[in-house]
Amino acid sequence: MPQTRVYCANMSESGGDTDPSRVNVMAIEVLPAFLLNKEAWSDFVAYLREVPIPARRKKEVIVEWAGFTGVALTREMVREVLGVEADNI
Repeated sequence: MPQTRVYCANMSESGGDTDPSRVNVMAIEVLPAFLLNKEAWSDFVAYLREVPIPARRKKEVIVEWAGFTGVALTREMVREVLGVEADNI
């Protein structure tokens, strides 16, 4: 099983509270580490297509991935993962 790495969490507004019940975890934190670089785009697409989550959440994951890796997000990237559903989100 691929190793996952936790990179960051959006801490609560209460000054960095780390209580798990009050921390907003980013989706990229649960991705395998090898997918967290811009050269892994095609592997990331294949992985995300298979994840059983709603299309809207997949789009959020794409946005997080792009921000983390420094890739400029495009509509074509979203379409590559979501297909025709991309136009409805």
